[in-house]
Amino acid sequence: MEISISLSPEGEKRLKHFIGSYGESPSEVVNYALELLEAWEDELDIVAASEAMEEVKLEGIIPWETVKGELGL
Repeated sequence: MEISISLSPEGEKRLKHFIGSYGESPSEVVNYALELLEAWEDELDIVAASEAMEEVKLEGIIPWETVKGELGL
């Protein structure tokens, strides 16, 4: 998979500084950033699932037959 990004001159300067500071290639930096984003997304999914489970505990569930009836299925 190939990913292409465009940076502003300031963004390019910051990336070059980061790479120079840590001795990593641009692809390593991008891979690390993607790993962080995926971990953050996983955390958001866990929070959303926990909230949904709490809602079910508080409000109960709607039986499938009721949903089908309301939708005319």
